[in-house]
Amino acid sequence: MLMSVLLLATAPARLSDLLAEAIKGKILCVLPDDASKTCAAIARYTAQGRGAWQETAELLLMPGQPISLETSLLMRLDGNALCTTMTPDFVVKGTVRFAGTPLPPDRQSDALARIAEQLTPLMGKKVCDSFLLADGKMIRHTEFDGTPAPNMDKPVAWVASDAGYAVAPH
Repeated sequence: MLMSVLLLATAPARLSDLLAEAIKGKILCVLPDDASKTCAAIARYTAQGRGAWQETAELLLMPGQPISLETSLLMRLDGNALCTTMTPDFVVKGTVRFAGTPLPPDRQSDALARIAEQLTPLMGKKVCDSFLLADGKMIRHTEFDGTPAPNMDKPVAWVASDAGYAVAPH
């Protein structure tokens, strides 16, 4: 079954095709809900040259709650995946938002410290995202140090940056 859904893992050019969508200015919506124009996360990719991409993403931290983390990190092409190594900067340089509004500075640092503490087991690990096709839908597949994290595999779609999509619970 896994072999039947692999698309990008066996077609390196396809990852380039997908990243071409980022060059066109599209954003990657995770768990898209077209009716409400909401996503569990939105990622923007900017080419940095030599196989590097800056990913700026906002992601919901808790299902059903309008609490999100916006962060930015440098990812590199590694075969058919975009990879980075998790570091504390991933969190501490981020911004926590409630219903799209950044928390006040006094609450921001406390919230970032709590998030960083929860993510401690991932620090120093290589995280890679690749993309699969299942039933005509694109799935983002995540691995940590080469170990699949199936609980993190989520449907994704490229959407126009001006289409009105936002990070919010559906």
